[in-house]
Amino acid sequence: MRFFSKSLIIILLLTTIIACHRKPSVVVSVYDKSLTVEDLQNMLPAYSDAEDSALVTQQFINAWIEQQVMYHEAKTKLSVKEMDFSKEIEDYTLYCEASNKKEGHNRLLNVRLTSKYPESV
Repeated sequence: MRFFSKSLIIILLLTTIIACHRKPSVVVSVYDKSLTVEDLQNMLPAYSDAEDSALVTQQFINAWIEQQVMYHEAKTKLSVKEMDFSKEIEDYTLYCEASNKKEGHNRLLNVRLTSKYPESV
């Protein structure tokens, strides 16, 4: 009986260790990228309806595959310089900052005008 309980404890410990170190379950792989079950669980909201959940999950997987294929094609067809979007990002950031400043300035101007000339509003 004592041997049986020690054996059971050892088997349970080994099973736990193996389970903790197993590789993640891969749903789909595209080129060198893999989408795992854990990734899906972290990215998708929980649905109470199984049919909705399956549909949304399938759509997400299809979109992920398409994104990976497009990224791979871009990497193979574009030069390093063509893939560098830092200038475009910087221009867009400056544009957004300027738009926000202009919008803020216009709001301030409207507040001052309405406080000075309330009948014109």
